[in-house]
Amino acid sequence: MSSPSEALGPRHLPLQNYLIQEGDLSSLKAVLAHLNPDMIPRTGSEFFSREPLKALGDLVAIMSSLRLVNGSEQQPYLQAQSFSIIAERWSGIMEWLVFLVMHGQNTLHIDRVPAFAALFLQQAFQDPIPCRDELMHHPASAQFLLVLLLRLDPRTGGYVYASEGGSPCIIIRLLGSFLESDDALDVLLSHIKARSPKFQRRLISAIVARPRDIASKARIDRMDLIISSATSLRTLCLFGSKVMRDPTLSRRFLHRNLFGELGMALFTLADMVDRSATPGRMKCWEIFTNCISAITDPVHKFVHSESKSFSPAGTTNLPLILSAFLEHGIISRAMHALKYIKMNEWEFGGSDVDRLLEHILRDITPHMSVSRIARGATANLYPSLEDDVQNYDGWSMVVTSLPDAVSAAQLVFEERGGIHVDICNNLKHSIRYESSHSEYSARKCSSCECVAYCSRECQKADWDEGHKHECGLLRLGEGYKLISSILYEIRRDQLTFIEHLANERLSLIFAPDQSSASGKARTPDGVSLPESKPEAIIALLDATAPGCIRSNLHHPISTHADTIWRQINGVWDGRVQRLVKRAAERPERTVLVEAVFEHNHPAATYVLVEMRFDPEASRLTKLKVVNSVFRVGTISLIRQLKLKEDSVGSDVGDHSANFDIGSDSE
Repeated sequence: MSSPSEALGPRHLPLQNYLIQEGDLSSLKAVLAHLNPDMIPRTGSEFFSREPLKALGDLVAIMSSLRLVNGSEQQPYLQAQSFSIIAERWSGIMEWLVFLVMHGQNTLHIDRVPAFAALFLQQAFQDPIPCRDELMHHPASAQFLLVLLLRLDPRTGGYVYASEGGSPCIIIRLLGSFLESDDALDVLLSHIKARSPKFQRRLISAIVARPRDIASKARIDRMDLIISSATSLRTLCLFGSKVMRDPTLSRRFLHRNLFGELGMALFTLADMVDRSATPGRMKCWEIFTNCISAITDPVHKFVHSESKSFSPAGTTNLPLILSAFLEHGIISRAMHALKYIKMNEWEFGGSDVDRLLEHILRDITPHMSVSRIARGATANLYPSLEDDVQNYDGWSMVVTSLPDAVSAAQLVFEERGGIHVDICNNLKHSIRYESSHSEYSARKCSSCECVAYCSRECQKADWDEGHKHECGLLRLGEGYKLISSILYEIRRDQLTFIEHLANERLSLIFAPDQSSASGKARTPDGVSLPESKPEAIIALLDATAPGCIRSNLHHPISTHADTIWRQINGVWDGRVQRLVKRAAERPERTVLVEAVFEHNHPAATYVLVEMRFDPEASRLTKLKVVNSVFRVGTISLIRQLKLKEDSVGSDVGDHSANFDIGSDSE
C-alpha cells in the first residue's frame, strides 16, 4: 500500500450505500466491530490482519457520505445516530490508530500509515457533522495528535512529513484543526502540560525541528512545493503565537528558539520566491504575509477597542518573539514582497494583502529599540526598491518610517556599544553606580521574576529595603511576569535607548544657566523656570509610534501621576514614590525619565528611570541610568497626553539639534 487512498477497503461503497439508502445502522456497527480495542495485539510483534485498517477506510467513506446526506426527513436523525455511535466508540478507534501508527509500518509493511491516520482525523473534524466538538475535545484525539507529531520516519530518520502531490503536510494540517477554536487548543495544551517533563521536552524538540524540515522540502523551481511548505509554516507560526498564552509552555518554546527556527525557515522560502522566475509568486507572497501576520496579529490590533478592560495577562511577549523571528532577515524580504505586490495588484483581484503587509511593517517599526531586531533589519533594506513605486498608496510610509527607525537604532547601539548600562532595581544601587562592567553579574528574584539586580549585594539590600513585602504580590501578577520575562538583553537595550536620548536632550537642562534680568533662571532654549521651589517634573519619551518619538521634557509629576501612574503602578507604588522623593532631594544631580516602548498592542512597557548627572563626563555619558522600574500598561495612556512629535532620525542621530525643553501639549 503506497498511498492512504488505497486503505479504503473494496467494501466501502456497498456499506455506505446500504447505510444511507436503507437507514440500517448494522453496517456501521459491523465496521466498528473490527475496531474493538480488545482485539489489539498485546505486542507489536504479534500477527494481526489488515481488517482493522480496511475498517478505518470504510469508516472514512461512511463519515464522508453522512456529512453530505440530504433529502428525506429521516436523514438528520440517521446522521445524528451514526455519529453518536462513532463518538461512543471513539476511544477504541483511537487506540487502534495509535497501535497502527506505532507498529503498522513494520508488521503490515505499509509506509503511509501515519498519513492515512492523519487523514482519518481530518475527516472526523470537518464541518458539518454532529459530535465534531466532542470528537475533537476527546483526550484520545489530543493524545493521538501528539503521537503523530513525535513519529519518526524510518527512511529519513527525521520526523514524519506526510504530504502528497505538493499538498501541505497532513499532520501539520491536523494540528491546525486544533487551532481553529480556543476550546480545542486549551484541551491540547492541557494535555501537553499533564505529561511528564521528559515527554514535554521530546514534543517541544519535535515541533521546533519541524520548520527547518518543512523548508528543506521546497525547491526553487517548484512553486507548488514552496506554497505547500509555506502553508505548513503558517500553521506553525499560528501555533507559536497561540501557545504564548500559556506562561509555562511559552517559556519552554522560547528557550528552544521556536521563533528563530520559524524565522529562518520563512526567510529560506521567501528567498527562493524572490530569486525564482516561476509563475505563482503572488500566491507565495500572500502566504508569506499571512505567516508574519500570525506572529504580529495586526488585524486584531486594529479591531481591538482600548476602551474595554485591559489585563496585562492577556498580552504576549512580542519584543522577545520578534527578536528571534526577525533576526535572519525577514524584513528585507517583506520589503521585496511589498514592492512586488504594489506593482502587480491586478493579480490579487481586490485582496487587501498589501494593506496587511503595510500594517505588519508599521507594527514592527517601534520595536527597533531592541538591538537584535534592529540588526535583523539592516540600514540598507531595499536598494533601488523605491524605483517605480513612489506613487503607490502606502509605499511612502514604508520608504521613510521603517528605514529611519532602523538607522536610528543602529546608530544608538553602534555608538554606545562599549558603554555599560546597569540593570538594577536596588534603590541604593545609585551609591555605587560607577561600577564597572566586569563587576556586573545579572540576576533576578527567583520567586517573582519581576526585579533584576547587578550583584548579590544589591539583591540582598533590596530585599531588606522592601522587596520582601512586595514579592508575593508581584508573583501573583501574570502581567508583570510577561514584562519580567523579557531577556536582560532587551531590558538593557531599552535602557540604552533611554540613556542615549537623555544625553541628546536632557543634558541641556543641567548646563550652567545664566539668570535673566527678570530674576528667573533660563534654559539654553529660552524656556523660563521658576527660581524657587519649582514643581517636580519628569521627562517623557514615547517610542510607541512608527517613525517618531514623542516627548515632553518638562512634564509635571503631579499631572503624570494622575494620568499614568494611578493606572499602571499597582504594587510598584512604593518604588515609584521612593524614586520621586530621591529625585526631589537632589534636583541638581538627578532627573526622572518615563519612557514608553511598544510591547504588544494595546500593551506598552513603561520604564521609569532615575538618571544621575555628571558634568565632568563625556557627551554620551553625562547622564547615566542608576535605577529603573519596568511596568505594563495601555498605549492609550501615554497617547492621550498628545506629546510633541519629532522624527526618529533627528531625535537620535543629530547631535547638534537644539531640542525644545517645553511642550505644546500643556
